[in-house]
Amino acid sequence: MKKLILRVAIVCLLSSVGAAAADSHIEVLKFNIGDDWKTVGHSDTGSGHSIRYIRDGDDINHWKETFTYLFGVRRRGLRPPEKEFSTLEADTEKQWPGLTDWNVIAKDEDSILYEWHMKWSARTHEECNISRIIHTKYNWFTLLYVARVHELAPDTRAQWIKILSDATVSTDSSATPAH
Repeated sequence: MKKLILRVAIVCLLSSVGAAAADSHIEVLKFNIGDDWKTVGHSDTGSGHSIRYIRDGDDINHWKETFTYLFGVRRRGLRPPEKEFSTLEADTEKQWPGLTDWNVIAKDEDSILYEWHMKWSARTHEECNISRIIHTKYNWFTLLYVARVHELAPDTRAQWIKILSDATVSTDSSATPAH
């Protein structure tokens, strides 16, 4: 299953890289979420792609945990990861005033790892989210883990922080983008 997930991610990434400039590099984000996840959806917006997973045994309409991998070709004017985070935080607060708590776990020039908690309301599920935004010279990547729980167990939180922190970009400058 891990190999299938990685192959799907590579194929989707290669299809998006075809639109990049001729001097771009093929970049693949390497991460390992485990074997007990199944792919339940793909989307292509033209500016990015996403692959969504749920745990084996969960139902797409009644999931307890979900993981989403988003990626696309970097365009001029792309905000740095910290600015992406700030914009997301502000937009979410406008949509759900007073219902979210945010915490930056780690950040550097090209990446930000953060968590946020969506409190229960009549309009929302209670959720704990851990996410990482990564920007490279040519592409952007986002990893998002969500659990519908009041609070993540400490070992679950530590596990997902490690999974997202361990994600690395692999670059092959000699590869030719797909067309």
